[in-house]
Amino acid sequence: MKTSSILDTYQTWLTHREYSPVTIQKYTKALARFFADTGAGDIPTRETVAAWRDSLTEKGYTPATVNAMLAAVNDCQESIDNVAGKAKPLKHQRRIFADPGRELTRAEYFRLLNAARAAGNKRTQLLLEALCSTGIRVSGLQFITAEAVRRHKASIRCKGKCREILLPAELCHRLTRWCQKHRIHAGPVCWQASEPRNGLETAQSPVRAR
Repeated sequence: MKTSSILDTYQTWLTHREYSPVTIQKYTKALARFFADTGAGDIPTRETVAAWRDSLTEKGYTPATVNAMLAAVNDCQESIDNVAGKAKPLKHQRRIFADPGRELTRAEYFRLLNAARAAGNKRTQLLLEALCSTGIRVSGLQFITAEAVRRHKASIRCKGKCREILLPAELCHRLTRWCQKHRIHAGPVCWQASEPRNGLETAQSPVRAR
């Protein structure tokens, strides 16, 4: 079977299992690379998969990245009932502490707030306050709704998981005034305004002031 046919079959299998479009794209891309790198046949052996895994490590890929690509190949092996052809993921120690480089310092946080105030951009100011007071990702802002503000807590749903977060009283007070001003009675609070987004919605990492 040609590689293109294998990829099409695997993509169909992922779709039937209700994988998200992003995951399907990521898995098929990793699988395509596997076949391009190894020239494996229709039913890859465990030795071939393990050797490919090790070659990625030798090229400098982190264990997390290697395991993410390996997951696609192992998943494909399962889809063709070739469980014996799956290779074990790399073992790596989980980080207990967050990387300080991915966090805002207290000074940086207030500098951004002051810049938003100076520009008269209340919306950006509220976005920053919501992100840094709750520690949620930018993608979670959509779940801070008018209803959530009234309850002082929001249900964040991401990647099939749901968690409740408490909204600080001061933040709720500010968001309530924002809702009143813009006549927002339901739905996401911070997205419903005419002010520019300034590219904040493109970030994926959680922002937390420290």
